[in-house]
Amino acid sequence: MSFWSKNDSMSVTISSEHIRGQFALSRKSLLFLVGGLLIFVFFLFFMDSRAILRVLETTNPFYYLLAFAVAILNMLFHSLTWRSILKSLAINTTY
Repeated sequence: MSFWSKNDSMSVTISSEHIRGQFALSRKSLLFLVGGLLIFVFFLFFMDSRAILRVLETTNPFYYLLAFAVAILNMLFHSLTWRSILKSLAINTTY
C-alpha cells in the first residue's frame, strides 16, 4: 500500500497514517523533551542575564569563531568516520 495518492486535480496527497507515523514521539523522547524544556525555563528565570551579557562583552569574538569552526570540523570528521565504518560494513546510506 502506498503512502502517496493522486486525486482528480493531479495534486499529490499524503495519507494521515503516514504523517502520524512520521511525527510520533515515544514516551522516552517526550520525557526528554519536557525535561529539557523545564531545565531551559529554570535557567531562563533564575540566571542573571545582565551578568552573562557583561561577561560576553569582555570576551574576544575571535575565540568564539575559532570554537565554532573547530566544532564544525569535529562534526565533519565524525560523520566521515561513521560513513567509512558503514561503508566497510556494506551498509549504504543516503544523504
